[in-house]
Amino acid sequence: MHIRLDVPFPSLDYSFNLLLRGIKRLNPHEERRALPITPDLLLKIFMVLDLNSSLHRALWACFLLSFYLFARKSNMVPPSSVLFDLTKHLARGDIFRSSTGLVILIKWSKTIQCGERHLLVPLLQVASNPLCPRRAFDFMADRFPAPRCSPAFVYTDVQGFTVTLTHGVLVSSLKDLLRRVGVDPLGYTGHSFRRGGASFAFQAGVSGELIQLHGDWKSDAYLKYLSVPMQHRLQVTHRMRTLILSASGVGPADQSLR
Repeated sequence: MHIRLDVPFPSLDYSFNLLLRGIKRLNPHEERRALPITPDLLLKIFMVLDLNSSLHRALWACFLLSFYLFARKSNMVPPSSVLFDLTKHLARGDIFRSSTGLVILIKWSKTIQCGERHLLVPLLQVASNPLCPRRAFDFMADRFPAPRCSPAFVYTDVQGFTVTLTHGVLVSSLKDLLRRVGVDPLGYTGHSFRRGGASFAFQAGVSGELIQLHGDWKSDAYLKYLSVPMQHRLQVTHRMRTLILSASGVGPADQSLR
């Protein structure tokens, strides 16, 4: 406003900075993060799916690919069918089958705004397991073929028309399925797959650098997505204690205070 009116901007002196800090302290903001989707939750959801339903087949494929890709919701499905953008959203032709699983082409994301690069993400199949992304994709794509330029996840409605899976349907269906397995859906969103996939990879021992690369984070912001169980967090002081005992010559049997 000052620039538009050609008025000098007032200097922010020490008192004004203190005022801003005081306002911030009196009005603390706690960032709300989506609860993570876990493999256990996915297995529970799988048990209540109706795989004769084209909607459930599309949902299951989208759930698993989102989990393994650490995908942003804006990549996987459009906000509405009319807003599907082939240059931004995942299309059927962006999913390639390979001898080991799938390869996913990401053309646009929060960190790829102008098409300056493409991201190819390989996903391995998990043989004979309901959480196999290749198996879920095949089950959807083979039963519901679609053009390469089509949205990746489509299904038929009650009248037999082809419908695009949108973010609203994805989230509402996820919450409904969570209720059916006895889980409170509050806190679960389309972003739950990104957080859940990254957290599970970390628990599996994947390095932070690879998690950052796989999920296309440009900074260490990926750390905010990690949900680390207490048993993993205990490793910090466990390893510190082990080194202290080793350095001090106190064995495990001599740990009591003297």
